[in-house]
Amino acid sequence: MPEYNERFNRIITGNIGFDSMLNGGLIKGTSTLIAGGPGTGKTTLTFHFLLHGCDYNESSLYISLQDSPEVILRTIHNTFTTAVKHYIKNGRLTIYNNENLDKTFNEILNKTRAKRVVIDSFMIDDNYDKKLHGTIAKIIKTCKERSITVLLIGDVTNSIDEFAPVKSGLTAVIDNIVCLKHVGTGLEA
Repeated sequence: MPEYNERFNRIITGNIGFDSMLNGGLIKGTSTLIAGGPGTGKTTLTFHFLLHGCDYNESSLYISLQDSPEVILRTIHNTFTTAVKHYIKNGRLTIYNNENLDKTFNEILNKTRAKRVVIDSFMIDDNYDKKLHGTIAKIIKTCKERSITVLLIGDVTNSIDEFAPVKSGLTAVIDNIVCLKHVGTGLEA
């Protein structure tokens, strides 16, 4: 399966169910907010996206606003560790910890030549950082200009509030919003 579906201008994420819901993947060069509470699969989904690009010789970039690369590797534990280490070693995947993206994002993109980018993570709540909003808007603009597909991970406090991204003002700069939440199986006691 190719990483890019030219007929539909779609970027395949590597998650078959998600790609199916999206009619073949994400539209190339768009920005997508992956919002959800802890443990909803945000990191897993975004690593599928990055590693699928690496599988097809695309450079991928993961930028953590909070954690070091070592913490990220522990977070993904056994699920992706071998593939991530392999792609880091051969230069297809780069993991950065950078809180000063305003000044360094273009430099990082030029160095990595990434076609897939993940920014992890920021809080989406009543205290949403408006300064960060400006940085995110610049990142999205830069990615659009370069036809880079970007996923942003947004942490939602408490139970997921599907309207949190709207309240934060993110809808003005984000192309797509995917809200993840825990769903009961009916087997709970």
